[in-house]
Amino acid sequence: MIPMSETALEVLYSSTHIAVDFGYSFYSYEVMLLAMMDDNSVADILEAHGADLTEVEENLQNYMDANYEKFNDQKIPAQFVSHLDRNRYIEESINTHKNTQNAVKEIGQAAQKIASAERAEEIEVDHLFLALLSTEAGEAYKILAKNGLNLEDVTEYLQKGQEF
Repeated sequence: MIPMSETALEVLYSSTHIAVDFGYSFYSYEVMLLAMMDDNSVADILEAHGADLTEVEENLQNYMDANYEKFNDQKIPAQFVSHLDRNRYIEESINTHKNTQNAVKEIGQAAQKIASAERAEEIEVDHLFLALLSTEAGEAYKILAKNGLNLEDVTEYLQKGQEF
């Protein structure tokens, strides 16, 4: 099993905090994409393929606002949730929401395959992003596709101009 790089782990950790900060009761492909967009390599990929980062972020947030359950039926600003409450909430969310488990599991398995095929020593954020594209799941994928991104083109872009 290929370990995750520190940066990839930070993205996964960040996605849990994004979910809590926005008051969502679980995180999924959409929250994971928001976290990935904070990484320069993913932002560069999006921009290189003509995507408007602000528009992608707004589309993700609008979708989540309309479709995700809220923590205690309302958004709770992060500063009002104690560290222990946030951690307990994250743990409960991961344990109780099948969507979260499926999204994380599917992305993780796909990233393992991609990194293995590349003979990478670690799973990087680029591998997570390619994994998200490969799943063709969720609104995140639809938003990326609408912005001209697909697995084949992004893979080719990374092979030509970027190292994993």
